[in-house]
Amino acid sequence: MSIKWSGPTGGLGNRMLALAAASALSKILHSKITFSWENSPVCPCEYSDLFKEIPGLKVNQASDKHRHYVKTDKWNPIRILNDFKQALRIEINEADYYHKFIKSLRAFEYNEYVTHRLSDCIKKLERNNNLAIHIRRTDRITFHKKVYIHKLFAIPIIRNTGIGKSLQYLLLPDSLIRRTENKYLFNLLKKNLACHPDSTYSLYSDSQYELEKANKYFIDSGIHTHHYHPGYCDAQGNGCWKKIGNRHTSMQDALIDLLEMSNSNRIAQNNPASTFALVSSIIGCVKIVSKQPMHEFWRKITTVLGEQPNAITN
Repeated sequence: MSIKWSGPTGGLGNRMLALAAASALSKILHSKITFSWENSPVCPCEYSDLFKEIPGLKVNQASDKHRHYVKTDKWNPIRILNDFKQALRIEINEADYYHKFIKSLRAFEYNEYVTHRLSDCIKKLERNNNLAIHIRRTDRITFHKKVYIHKLFAIPIIRNTGIGKSLQYLLLPDSLIRRTENKYLFNLLKKNLACHPDSTYSLYSDSQYELEKANKYFIDSGIHTHHYHPGYCDAQGNGCWKKIGNRHTSMQDALIDLLEMSNSNRIAQNNPASTFALVSSIIGCVKIVSKQPMHEFWRKITTVLGEQPNAITN
């Protein structure tokens, strides 16, 4: 079967979910799937900047010989599955698909720049109960302040974020949102240190300003600096921070951050709607200690396979 797929769009986490879904389908269908890759302000890079070739998938290969063209949802693994089933008029076992989806996400191979930098920073990462804290604010606050005008389209976004958090983003000034979220993350960090007194924490963000403001809050609130282990972008300093697309790190550096997070022991995030930390937690089988995800695919996999995606090990 020859298939042309519309391909992934959105940010890095979303694209990785979409590629894992397509990879799983290529295994189930025993078919090569050709897809397009869009270099956009949300994800300003080429496919080859991040990944090596994924078995079963071919990127940007021009051909008119495909028997089937499948246009799918941008990234949601459930909807991608359903769109393939509808377009090809076939049935696919959901449990098998979700198992292959998780395995595919964990099996990606990355380009040499990412692999080399990641290897170096993981050697320096203290795996002794390290808590990875992901802070996503740069474009998220602005997005949520506008989200209610989208009416029905806003419902899944509000569900994934939580009504309380969505109302915060809608009604509160940025400075108060920052203070509220930093306090929430500080309480999680303090709880983690109470359980694991010798543990460390690392911060990950697409904004140097947000990262530094959060860490200053933690230290001013009583967290000793010896617990802090700088993450990849933070340790690299100004070499990583620049305005690129909608955010302030390159996609290569963001990917290294994501993969370094997957080597931590626990993950906390200020915004449960972000898929960045969710992808990291699935890849590394890392527990999320902040508010649990409410994404449709996360809940569906939990129902079908009996465990959350980041807890499934085989």
